[in-house]
Amino acid sequence: MKKKAILISLLGLMIFLAYFGMKGLKKQKLNKQIETSIQVLPDFSFYDLNEEYIQFENISESDLVIIYFHPECEHCQYEAIELFKHRDKFKDAQIIMVSPAPLKEVQEFNISYQLYRSDRIRVFWDQDYTFEDYFGSATFPTVLIYHQNKLQKKYKGEVKIEAILKYLN
Repeated sequence: MKKKAILISLLGLMIFLAYFGMKGLKKQKLNKQIETSIQVLPDFSFYDLNEEYIQFENISESDLVIIYFHPECEHCQYEAIELFKHRDKFKDAQIIMVSPAPLKEVQEFNISYQLYRSDRIRVFWDQDYTFEDYFGSATFPTVLIYHQNKLQKKYKGEVKIEAILKYLN
């Protein structure tokens, strides 16, 4: 009886490990496909801070910086301060900041860091949590830099403004 219980437990453990192992492999394969697909800027959609659904298709900007952030993230707050402080250096680039945080928090972040005062910085809300579907796995902050719709660099974590500018035309 004891051997039977051990055998059943081992079988259950093997099934459990196989299931989660396969699930992990599928996620890894999907992330690899997304990482390949983001080499060219994908079409994507987010909500503006007035809850209007905005589709980005065939963006003609020669330089685009996309920043995935959360208002409570200290590194994201630093990025916002630095972006606003150096906004004049981005005169040929569009900066899109996207957050999955509650809309009110994203709106307050936009106001607190005066991002709305720059015509080069636009803040969006990821209400449907689709950022990772478009751009792959992400942490706060994640920075993607595109030049002529081709990915130049993807940073996960805080990055200095000089590093971003290095990849812009």
